[in-house]
Amino acid sequence: MSYALGVRGSHDEILDKLEEQVKDVEASGAYEHTPGMAEAVHDHLKLAQDLVSDIVESGKVVKPGQHVSVSISGHANPEHVQLSGWANDCLTIAIGQIPPPRE
Repeated sequence: MSYALGVRGSHDEILDKLEEQVKDVEASGAYEHTPGMAEAVHDHLKLAQDLVSDIVESGKVVKPGQHVSVSISGHANPEHVQLSGWANDCLTIAIGQIPPPRE
């Protein structure tokens, strides 16, 4: 099942915003119709959150005081196995500096 989400905000708030977005996706129930699908999507989103946290906190892409955009998309199969007629598992994460919002 494919998924996509994105958040924008300051360095200091981006991880909290991402966590809220992930909770909303998981609470939607959109992945409950296929056994094992919700768990597979959860695995990807948890991994993505951990990676984004490591990258943001490293200060090597965005520094405190800067603003950032985070996009996560991918496809997860139950138990992360290739299924005939389904796309293969994949995970894409994009993190970039953005200008602060205009006031």
